[in-house]
Amino acid sequence: MDRRRIDSLTCELDALDRKEILSQPVRCIVQLPQMPKKVLALCYHEDFSLAEIASELGRTEDEIDQMRAKTIRSLQTMMATQPRLAELPAKGFRQELNL
Repeated sequence: MDRRRIDSLTCELDALDRKEILSQPVRCIVQLPQMPKKVLALCYHEDFSLAEIASELGRTEDEIDQMRAKTIRSLQTMMATQPRLAELPAKGFRQELNL
Protein backbone atom coordinates (compact mmCIF):
# COMPACT_ATOMS: atom_id res chain seq x y z
CA MET A 1 0.00 0.00 0.00
CA ASP A 2 1.46 3.37 -0.94
CA ARG A 3 2.12 6.16 1.54
CA ARG A 4 -0.63 8.45 0.17
CA ARG A 5 -3.23 5.72 0.68
CA ILE A 6 -2.05 5.17 4.26
CA ASP A 7 -2.18 8.93 4.94
CA SER A 8 -5.68 9.11 3.48
CA LEU A 9 -6.86 6.18 5.58
CA THR A 10 -5.28 7.67 8.68
CA CYS A 11 -7.20 10.93 8.08
CA GLU A 12 -10.42 8.94 7.70
CA LEU A 13 -9.73 7.18 11.02
CA ASP A 14 -9.03 10.49 12.75
CA ALA A 15 -12.30 11.94 11.44
CA LEU A 16 -14.16 8.80 12.50
CA ASP A 17 -12.65 9.00 15.99
CA ARG A 18 -13.70 12.68 16.34
CA LYS A 19 -17.18 11.80 15.13
CA GLU A 20 -17.35 8.93 17.61
CA ILE A 21 -16.27 11.14 20.49
CA LEU A 22 -19.15 13.49 19.70
CA SER A 23 -21.75 10.87 18.85
CA GLN A 24 -21.39 8.56 21.85
CA PRO A 25 -22.79 11.09 24.37
CA VAL A 26 -25.58 11.96 21.93
CA ARG A 27 -26.53 8.27 21.58
CA CYS A 28 -26.73 8.04 25.37
CA ILE A 29 -28.68 11.28 25.86
CA VAL A 30 -31.29 10.18 23.31
CA GLN A 31 -32.03 7.16 25.52
CA LEU A 32 -32.83 9.31 28.57
CA PRO A 33 -36.40 9.99 29.73
CA GLN A 34 -37.83 13.36 28.63
CA MET A 35 -37.52 15.24 31.94
CA PRO A 36 -33.80 14.53 32.50
CA LYS A 37 -33.14 15.51 28.86
CA LYS A 38 -34.92 18.82 29.46
CA VAL A 39 -32.89 19.47 32.62
CA LEU A 40 -29.60 18.83 30.80
CA ALA A 41 -30.63 20.97 27.83
CA LEU A 42 -31.69 23.89 30.01
CA CYS A 43 -28.65 23.60 32.28
CA TYR A 44 -25.87 23.04 29.76
CA HIS A 45 -27.22 24.26 26.44
CA GLU A 46 -29.34 27.22 27.54
CA ASP A 47 -27.23 28.09 30.62
CA PHE A 48 -30.26 28.34 32.91
CA SER A 49 -29.64 28.45 36.65
CA LEU A 50 -31.15 25.75 38.86
CA ALA A 51 -33.74 28.29 40.03
CA GLU A 52 -34.72 29.09 36.43
CA ILE A 53 -34.99 25.41 35.52
CA ALA A 54 -37.05 24.69 38.63
CA SER A 55 -39.41 27.52 37.78
CA GLU A 56 -39.68 26.44 34.14
CA LEU A 57 -40.42 22.80 35.02
CA GLY A 58 -42.52 23.35 38.15
CA ARG A 59 -40.05 21.61 40.46
CA THR A 60 -37.88 22.67 43.40
CA GLU A 61 -34.23 23.61 42.95
CA ASP A 62 -33.26 20.61 45.08
CA GLU A 63 -35.24 18.24 42.82
CA ILE A 64 -33.58 19.71 39.73
CA ASP A 65 -30.10 19.48 41.27
CA GLN A 66 -30.68 15.84 42.27
CA MET A 67 -32.08 14.99 38.83
CA ARG A 68 -29.12 16.64 37.10
CA ALA A 69 -26.59 14.78 39.26
CA LYS A 70 -28.38 11.44 38.83
CA THR A 71 -28.64 11.96 35.07
CA ILE A 72 -24.93 12.72 34.78
CA ARG A 73 -24.09 9.56 36.74
CA SER A 74 -26.43 7.57 34.46
CA LEU A 75 -24.75 8.99 31.36
CA GLN A 76 -21.32 8.14 32.71
CA THR A 77 -22.44 4.55 33.32
CA MET A 78 -24.08 4.29 29.91
CA MET A 79 -20.98 5.61 28.15
CA ALA A 80 -18.68 3.29 30.09
CA THR A 81 -20.72 0.22 29.14
CA GLN A 82 -21.56 1.13 25.55
CA PRO A 83 -19.15 -0.34 22.97
CA ARG A 84 -17.00 2.23 21.26
CA LEU A 85 -16.59 2.17 17.50
CA ALA A 86 -12.94 1.21 17.93
CA GLU A 87 -14.05 -1.94 19.75
CA LEU A 88 -16.36 -3.10 16.96
CA PRO A 89 -15.13 -5.60 14.36
CA ALA A 90 -12.74 -4.11 11.80
CA LYS A 91 -14.22 -3.36 8.38
CA GLY A 92 -13.06 -1.60 5.24
CA PHE A 93 -10.10 0.67 5.75
CA ARG A 94 -9.54 -0.55 9.31
CA GLN A 95 -8.77 -4.00 7.88
CA GLU A 96 -6.43 -2.52 5.27
CA LEU A 97 -4.37 -0.95 8.05
CA ASN A 98 -4.61 -4.09 10.21
CA LEU A 99 -6.22 -2.13 13.02
